[in-house]
Amino acid sequence: GGAWGASGGWGGLGTGTFTNWLRHMGWGMASRGGFTRGVMGGRAVPLSRVGNVFVVNRENLRRFAEWMRYARFEQTWVFGAGCFLGMALPAVLTLTFVPAGADITGDNWQTATYQAQGLGRVFGPAALTLTLINGFWILFSTQLGNTDIFARTVTDMLWSTHPGIQRWAGGDVRRVYYSVLLAFTGFGMWAIFQSSPGGLILLGASIAVFNFVVLGTHVLVVHYRFLPPELRMPRWRAGAIGLFILMFAAFLVLGLWSQRDSIRSASGL
Repeated sequence: GGAWGASGGWGGLGTGTFTNWLRHMGWGMASRGGFTRGVMGGRAVPLSRVGNVFVVNRENLRRFAEWMRYARFEQTWVFGAGCFLGMALPAVLTLTFVPAGADITGDNWQTATYQAQGLGRVFGPAALTLTLINGFWILFSTQLGNTDIFARTVTDMLWSTHPGIQRWAGGDVRRVYYSVLLAFTGFGMWAIFQSSPGGLILLGASIAVFNFVVLGTHVLVVHYRFLPPELRMPRWRAGAIGLFILMFAAFLVLGLWSQRDSIRSASGL
């Protein structure tokens, strides 16, 4: 469940903010919505509180199909295939070089070093050092992405649903984005000392699983409520999203049930 949450849950949330990248690139109707620009410099770009749907005609449908072709290629081959390779390689390395039965989720700070130690035993100190550096960079860059995803998601929700937030920001979405980013960073600096790395990963994965259930449901509701029939996804794709929602919901329930004694103890029940 933790593996599914860490890969599918976080990955699903990242895909949910894929439109932010489309905004920056100016692809299709995303160029009409604006985006969150840098904290320093750059031209003023207003961010719309609502989305935009183009007039459905033959020419616009042709352009829409072209943009979707680019998006499907990126999501299928760059993101999708890359994710499978990225998850398979460390799994194979761990199975090969970490002794069977090793507890890599113990309450200590050595969770991220088991793989490097295993490679070091076979290939020497240089392999140990290079694996640690590589692992640090992968985890660091991934966390940077997840932090940005969280801040952008919360900013979009606040900007779209609370007019008072827009008035407070004076129309500059950067004030909201960087406020959320600083708050989340401060929380992370506190949370990292509250549990072991393995525990924090499992906790984050469980939260991601819950978020994916909400996000997937939200996608289907918005898709069928606001998009014209000509722009909707095939029924098989909507059905696949529904199955993933049920699967992640099952993992969430099973995960909470397996930790029911710890939850009761922590809550004083």
